[in-house]
Amino acid sequence: MAKALHGYLVGTDAREQARLLAENRRLRQRVRDLETQLLAVLEAGDAATATTTPTTTATAPASTATTRTGLAPV
Repeated sequence: MAKALHGYLVGTDAREQARLLAENRRLRQRVRDLETQLLAVLEAGDAATATTTPTTTATAPASTATTRTGLAPV
């Protein structure tokens, strides 16, 4: 049944399958690139935070504290 559905959804045309495989590879590479960029931005933010004075970050009220995602902790 699963093979039948897969064949129905993807099609049996070799060109279509090749196109989908190429698109899948391209999208996976794009995700890897974005993850790399995100890590670089997070590291830069961490470095910038480390250079600030401890009193600046320590005086912020707990209600305004946010996590790395920008969302307030629950």
